[in-house]
Amino acid sequence: MSALSDTWRRTRVCAAFIAAASVVTLASWLMPPGFVPAVALSGVHVLGSGAVWQLATYPFVHASLFHLAVVATVLVTLGGITEPLLGFKRSLLLLIAGAVLPGVAYIAVEPKAAFIGAAFVATAFAAAFLVLWVRDRRTLPRWYAALAALVAGHAALVLLGPTSLLVPHLVSWVVGGFVASPVAARSAA
Repeated sequence: MSALSDTWRRTRVCAAFIAAASVVTLASWLMPPGFVPAVALSGVHVLGSGAVWQLATYPFVHASLFHLAVVATVLVTLGGITEPLLGFKRSLLLLIAGAVLPGVAYIAVEPKAAFIGAAFVATAFAAAFLVLWVRDRRTLPRWYAALAALVAGHAALVLLGPTSLLVPHLVSWVVGGFVASPVAARSAA
C-alpha cells in the first residue's frame, strides 16, 4: 500500500470532504452565474430568505484550484494525524461543527458579505491537532513540532486580520479544542 493511499484510508472524513468539495468547486465553474451566490454563506440570504442550507454548502465551493489545494493539503495533513486519534464519529462532528458554528459567527459579524471555502473547517482541525500535539509531543515525530508552529503562526495571523474573519476563526479554534479535549484527557489518564 502506498503512503498516499494509506493517508486517504486514515482520513475518511477529510478525504470524502475533499472529494466532494473538488466536485462541487469544478461543477460551480460550469454552472450558471447564480449558482455560487446560492451556495455561498451570506447573512442576507440565511437571515432574510431563510437559506439555512448555506451553513452546510459554503465550505464545498472554492474560488480557485489553489484555494482548494491549500485547504485539501491542510485537511489531508492534519486529518491524517487527528482522524485516527479522534475516530470517525468525532472527526465527522469536528467537520460539521467546524463549518456550521463559525458560519453562524461569520453571519453575526458580517451579515452582508458572502463567504466560500473551508478555511474554518481547516482551522478546527488545526486546533484539534494542537490539543492532541500538546498531549503527545514527546512521543510524536519531531517534524510535528514544525507543523504545530505553523498552525500557531496561522492563529497569530488571524488575530491580526479583520474582525469579520477573526471571530469565526476563534469559534473554529474553540470547536477544535472542544472536540479533541476529551480524547486528549482520556489518553493522558
